[in-house]
Amino acid sequence: MKKIEFNLELAKKIESGEMNGRITTRYGLPVRILCFDAKTEDKLNIIALVDFGSHETIFSYTDTGYTNISGVPSIQDLFLVFGK
Repeated sequence: MKKIEFNLELAKKIESGEMNGRITTRYGLPVRILCFDAKTEDKLNIIALVDFGSHETIFSYTDTGYTNISGVPSIQDLFLVFGK
């Protein structure tokens, strides 16, 4: 299994089924992207559901996969996972 920093173009390919892989949080929680192009004033254009097992919670992300525009790391930041 290989985990890499979030990449917008690769994430779009994963979500469309063009590429095998998964989108997760920094700590490996499954993520389901709802859209990549939300019209927001704060540049948090990616809207996603993070699966906590018993429930999903909505988060907004920058195009670089951060939950805030300052780029300060968070446990909910997005990562890409390839392989088993």
